[in-house]
Amino acid sequence: MVMVDPTLLHHLDIVWSIVLNSEVREVYEPAINLLVYSHIVKYENTATLTEDQCANFLRAFLANCFDLIKPEANPSAHLVNRII
Repeated sequence: MVMVDPTLLHHLDIVWSIVLNSEVREVYEPAINLLVYSHIVKYENTATLTEDQCANFLRAFLANCFDLIKPEANPSAHLVNRII
């Protein structure tokens, strides 16, 4: 259960690094799942978060994904596929 803003979680950048750089499916798939799970919260199950807070977590996650694949970042096809 996520009870805080995922951007405040310590070492989340390490998880992003694993997602983007690992070549081992058994490593990067669980890291992807952790990132997604930490940002997509079902607010009905969490008494401490509002629907707006949960929506903001998802928006922040998607914004980060889009920043990584924007043309100015010159992403590789591998990076775009991994993020999608």
